[in-house]
Amino acid sequence: MAEQQTIAQWLQSLPISWLFNREHGYAAASAEGALYDGQVTLLKEAVKARMPGLAPADALPQIGGDRKLYQGYTESDDTFRTRLQYAYEQWALAGTWVELLYQLYFTLGFEAGSAYIVQQNGLAYTLSANPEPDEDPTPLLVISELGLSYGVTNPDPIPWWTFDYRDDLCSRFAIVLGPGALPPSIQPRARATFDGTSSSVVANWTWGWDITDYAVLVSPAVTTDGTAPVVVVDSTANTETTVTVNASAPFTGYVDVLGFVSGTNPFASPSASTQNMIRQLANTWRPAKATFMGTWAMINGNQWGWPISPTKKWGDPGLKWGASSHAYFGP
Repeated sequence: MAEQQTIAQWLQSLPISWLFNREHGYAAASAEGALYDGQVTLLKEAVKARMPGLAPADALPQIGGDRKLYQGYTESDDTFRTRLQYAYEQWALAGTWVELLYQLYFTLGFEAGSAYIVQQNGLAYTLSANPEPDEDPTPLLVISELGLSYGVTNPDPIPWWTFDYRDDLCSRFAIVLGPGALPPSIQPRARATFDGTSSSVVANWTWGWDITDYAVLVSPAVTTDGTAPVVVVDSTANTETTVTVNASAPFTGYVDVLGFVSGTNPFASPSASTQNMIRQLANTWRPAKATFMGTWAMINGNQWGWPISPTKKWGDPGLKWGASSHAYFGP
């Protein structure tokens, strides 16, 4: 197949010697053709920019906005491109719990088995495995019954999730995270690795912030060279994506940093934009009849009705009031 001519080449090849083939005409054809060719290139790039598989990376958020899909902070461009190409398949499942769990996984990192949807009618939903971006997640849905409530149909209890005294609003639901390791979007962390050559290291957050005046908890230095340096965070150097850790002297090892919003639970403190994204996804992909009641992050211990256990009972040995911790983010 012959190589496609540019407009400049086409003009230069026209058999009009007095206009295009002599010295000045040839130069004019080159300049004029270059202008037209530039516009053709822009038009071609503009057409590609609406195609997820061909668009430049900076066009992906706009394509996602058109399809109401949001790229996660740690989600690769290639994965997001695939999700954008399968947008219609995702919207075919809109209004189902499995699709909401799918969206929560890719956009917020809520992994299978650690993120649940609990419904007031006594059912809990999660995924058996993390889905692929081009996969129908329906076969991955796991449905479980919640603990029994004697307050609804006494003396014969039924599975139930209690939000309040209302027992006639069974479509209400919440997102529950944990127990176990919370996702980076809920518990931002950073690890500063020191190699013995510097006393200051810039570490990347596992999830981005929308502020720079966040608070931090700093672990003691874990060293492999026998030293015991004093470490602090330079808060004046905070950015939305990095944190700077300074040591009293160079060492070999690492320092872990946990970030949180001042005045909140340090172990479950997502940024305001992350909380807004949870609400956005919940209200976009939920069944139309359902009402989102918020998100509970289980940090440790046991809560009323959670984790699901058919054998755990009130008064069991080892259960103590106040021996657990959780955080709540409103709808």
